Amino acid sequence: MTTALLTPAEDLDDDEMRARDDQRILARLETEAYRRQVYAIITDKRRPAQPFTVADRADVDGHTIFLITTRGWQYYSSRVPARYRVMAWLYGTDDAGPWARRVPATATSVHAAIAAITPAVVREARRSGRRVLRQGDVYAVETSARYDGAGIPDLPTSHVWNPATRYLTHRPDDGGKHRPTHVNWPCRFVLQLFGAASFTTD
Repeated sequence: MTTALLTPAEDLDDDEMRARDDQRILARLETEAYRRQVYAIITDKRRPAQPFTVADRADVDGHTIFLITTRGWQYYSSRVPARYRVMAWLYGTDDAGPWARRVPATATSVHAAIAAITPAVVREARRSGRRVLRQGDVYAVETSARYDGAGIPDLPTSHVWNPATRYLTHRPDDGGKHRPTHVNWPCRFVLQLFGAASFTTD
């Protein structure tokens, strides 16, 4: 039995270190993709999906975020031709561990992907100097006392707002546990935008 030995990190140049880092990230994302049945969505039996690739990376608020892409043929039915589908995600880690967020497949950079899923009201609030906090896919945007709590009916079931303690709690469906977010100023809640896949018929 032959055991493959990894080259010591000190003997690798910057490009080789980045390639090794990419492989670690892709292995983690692939595990998560199988768990969430992404491959079942994007694969047809005759033409399997291409491997995940790291399209971009960037440091955002002290965390490294990756833009990951994959592509493949999606089978619908015997009556509908398969379609070539491109999918993209932002991938990183937070206080609850690894996370992945679907983004438009047209995004070519981490920052472009973030901009694509950030609502206009959030961007405008930041430009005007109002405070914004994010918990998962929900933003708490500073507002006047009159509109404090606006948007509560639209919160996903995984988010709970306690107006007495002013904590926004996020309990994802996968069982992850995030630290509650304390919002001690009047706020309205805004949902993150959803990414869309690009399609090309074969």
